[in-house]
Amino acid sequence: MALPWAHLAPLMADVCMNYVIDQALAVRPPEDRPDLLCPYVDDLFLLFPNHDSLNRFFTNFNSVHRNIVFNTELETNNCLHFLDVLIEK
Repeated sequence: MALPWAHLAPLMADVCMNYVIDQALAVRPPEDRPDLLCPYVDDLFLLFPNHDSLNRFFTNFNSVHRNIVFNTELETNNCLHFLDVLIEK
């Protein structure tokens, strides 16, 4: 039997994800912000101008909440798998 509030889970996940993103973007200087940020449920597709910006952003991003940890996947041979899509440069 489903809990009466279970239908709110996707909405609450979206609210939480937006909060974490807003907090991470609020304290970063503009040069460390991603050039592109595309959220999809609990996944993010981000583009950065360089690896240093990516590292600084994710250090801050993972410090927003101690129970929420993001990891990175870098491109290999100018390709990146995101969800069920192969993205090529």
